Amino acid sequence: MENEDYSPLDSLVRLSSERAIGRGMAGSSLGVAALLVLAEYLQASGTTFQRDLTLLFTCLKGAGVAGCALERFLDRRTEEWSAAFQLTGTSLGAVASDPLGTCRLAISVRTRDREVLAGGGADSAVSLLSGIAHQLGGIRWDAADNTFLNVARLEAGAGYGQFASEGRLELEIFARDTARLETSRDAVLATTRKIAEKTGASIRIDTAGVLPAGDAELRRPLVEALRRVHARLGIRSRQVSGPDPAALLNARGIPALSLGLTTGARGYLEEHVDLAPLEAGFQQVLLLLEAVA
Repeated sequence: MENEDYSPLDSLVRLSSERAIGRGMAGSSLGVAALLVLAEYLQASGTTFQRDLTLLFTCLKGAGVAGCALERFLDRRTEEWSAAFQLTGTSLGAVASDPLGTCRLAISVRTRDREVLAGGGADSAVSLLSGIAHQLGGIRWDAADNTFLNVARLEAGAGYGQFASEGRLELEIFARDTARLETSRDAVLATTRKIAEKTGASIRIDTAGVLPAGDAELRRPLVEALRRVHARLGIRSRQVSGPDPAALLNARGIPALSLGLTTGARGYLEEHVDLAPLEAGFQQVLLLLEAVA
């Protein structure tokens, strides 16, 4: 499951004839539901495989950082896995044969307080974080353009009538290999701290998650099997190169891919998943299990 902020109102799910709408619907919460349905189906149908099947429910918060739930589980497991699939929401048809690595950073700042109409004085958290985002966006990371930075979210201030003295900037760095990812992260940290020192603001930088680049050779048999399943079910395959949480398993020598279950959209104000493709998404999982298990 992804790290979703919970609100009783925002998290209410609304159903139409075509969509399920609600915060968190387009993330890995749909994968959790699919695992429960899969367990019920296998038990009711009596379906068995040549190999043991493990259904793992875990949290990807802090993925790749020492001490996170998934890393602790992987460190303590005793069985050998021949293949693994991570189930997610709205990426049905996506095939990540050679995914990028990523490092996610959360930058929290606090500037000096002042009255909103006082004028002059301390920079606001909005201007400080915007300046950091602007300066980082202008960096040429490498000559081949294999490293990228995305400003994922910027939030600051307490609302109307209040000086924005606190804020948070979320960044993600993408790179083709671990060494370049670490070098780029160090550059972001140094640049951010230098800007904050000039303004006298207090700053905290947390690593929200790290995903290694995927192992293309290790994933190749699963990628080929996935493309065959897509062709059989009439699902349009499309190549994607973004980060894949399944690469955490690749780093431990386990062939692994992420599987999207349907189509839909993730947005700031609303998320939804389309209901019609769910059947094909579930059939995709069953056929892949038959192929590898």
